[in-house]
Amino acid sequence: MADGEEAAPGTVLFPKDAQRSIEILWKDPDKKTKPRSATISGKTSRWHAVYGISWGTYLSELERLNGGPLIVGGFGTDQPVSWQGGLLEELEPHGDGFVVLRLDYTPPKGIKLKLSAVNGDSNRPVMQRLNFRVFEITWEFPP
Repeated sequence: MADGEEAAPGTVLFPKDAQRSIEILWKDPDKKTKPRSATISGKTSRWHAVYGISWGTYLSELERLNGGPLIVGGFGTDQPVSWQGGLLEELEPHGDGFVVLRLDYTPPKGIKLKLSAVNGDSNRPVMQRLNFRVFEITWEFPP
């Protein structure tokens, strides 16, 4: 769910199985028809997006799949700002729906950073040291 978005009734499939759990939000919540989005989050998941991207996929792997660096929007933000024309640009919004990757990082011990330093080109040394990884994936379905 995007920041500032109101919570909507949904369905959680496999709520007791962290590996398979997925949350579905409906366009018609009363009839539970027409999915609006599906989200995985947590520490582990069997679900994955294109190219095997799943919970825990590291920034270095996203760069490899993309064929080059990308622009990261920053701490806890939705999807990287730009795939820089790379192969993963297909994840960005278009008429057929899209995939949102939320990234988080683990700073090395003893390193304190301003949040403003945690964004920008993924090949910057500070970005490489932060161990960015996917912690949530949302599939947004076409309107």
